[in-house]
Amino acid sequence: MNSSFIISLCLSSFFFHVFCTEAAPEYLYHDCPNTTLFTPNSIYRSNLHALLSSLSSAAPGSTNGFANANVGQNPPERAYGLFLCRGDLNSTTCGRCVAAGERDILQRCPNQRVSIIWYDQCMLRYSNWSILSVMEQSPDRVLYDIGNVIEPTRFMQLLGETLRDIAMRASAGGSEKKVAAAEANFTSSQKLYALAQCTPDLTASDCVKCLQFASAHLPQGKQGGRLLFPSCNLRYDLYPFYNASALPSPATPPPSLAPSPPAPVTGLEVTQKRLASLAMASPAAGKGSLAHGCHDLGKAGLTTGERKWDWEVHGARTSVCGFAMKLASKEFEL
Repeated sequence: MNSSFIISLCLSSFFFHVFCTEAAPEYLYHDCPNTTLFTPNSIYRSNLHALLSSLSSAAPGSTNGFANANVGQNPPERAYGLFLCRGDLNSTTCGRCVAAGERDILQRCPNQRVSIIWYDQCMLRYSNWSILSVMEQSPDRVLYDIGNVIEPTRFMQLLGETLRDIAMRASAGGSEKKVAAAEANFTSSQKLYALAQCTPDLTASDCVKCLQFASAHLPQGKQGGRLLFPSCNLRYDLYPFYNASALPSPATPPPSLAPSPPAPVTGLEVTQKRLASLAMASPAAGKGSLAHGCHDLGKAGLTTGERKWDWEVHGARTSVCGFAMKLASKEFEL
């Protein structure tokens, strides 16, 4: 066989593996309070492992990106759980995300009876009490781009109108999917993109309440933001981050305001005494430098390429953890 053909075939296989293998789900945050614990050999632990296995098995065949289950006979040893995948994803991607969550949550929360983990693609949670059809507003996570927009007042007005529109449409989605997205013109060259989603077990009124509560925590004048809650989530940005063709079309045209000059200004806003900055590793020859780190902070910063994000957590002191990152941590006393 021609040696050049063999070399060409090997190179093709290498580049296919490096560039075409689907990336791992993007981890965002987890919460597992130490108020309710189980022992290594407990009945609850066995029930929990069976529950997570059941949810992970159900995800690849899910038609709506949602499922719930419970395992066990009697509380408090019965384990309840559910997952929600982003509404524009197919069942294969959903399944991969939930499977990653099954592995990851047991490592991050090894002996907690109540835990939740969020990825960009899905959310997985479990508890020792029934969580189905219960609207919950905590724990929560607010993630926002540290870059500021021009004309923040006008931007927040447009954002508020857009989120109200998609909140109402998401709540009307029925028991299969409660998700909606919209885009709106911010400037002559920039669009605002937004997506709202609730777990489909919620009533329409509870979905609206959850999204309204989430909207109350919007960062002011930031280029992008994510608001993560157990029962719903919101995201907005100045670039398309979802597959619009896989989502319901808006019933009415999205709101828009008069065009304005582009080029948003960026800056870093430090609002607490402690700041951590995390930098994503630059890929080299198709592979990234990997490290793992965790900080006990109320707020942290993440740089992914040109995107710079801050996280803000409402309520108790929490852990900000990440993987597939090169860690560079600094603290400042203001």
